[in-house]
Amino acid sequence: MSAANQCQTLFYDAYVELAIKFNLEVRWYSMKTNLPNCEKAYVPKEKLRNYLLSETHAVGRAKARYFHSIGYTAENADDLADALVMIARSGGICQKIASDFGTKYVIDGELVTPIGSAVQIRTVWVIDSQYARPRFVTAYPV
Repeated sequence: MSAANQCQTLFYDAYVELAIKFNLEVRWYSMKTNLPNCEKAYVPKEKLRNYLLSETHAVGRAKARYFHSIGYTAENADDLADALVMIARSGGICQKIASDFGTKYVIDGELVTPIGSAVQIRTVWVIDSQYARPRFVTAYPV
């Protein structure tokens, strides 16, 4: 099994386990449904700098190695943020997970990298209960 598939399987298993443990509502979508308020989606800069592109973060470092291997670094983090927002705005929801704190949305999309390749990425967004603006949570290869 490839590293990307292992990451995807671990992520999926963890989500299902949490959904069962906390009695969360999980919905899977087969038709294209857009992220609510997708035009307001944003990626916090610290999420990229301190997590997704950080090789020292305990959880994020494996993702950082992957994103560095496809050409994304701290120097072009804004390009990655723009690309992730484009996925949020154009991709269809694959999964919706509701909780007391808000709703998480899983959206798959294609990311054209700085090295010229195109890769499939799974992104996770959350809309907190008190806010209507989708906030980026994480991304990993599909």
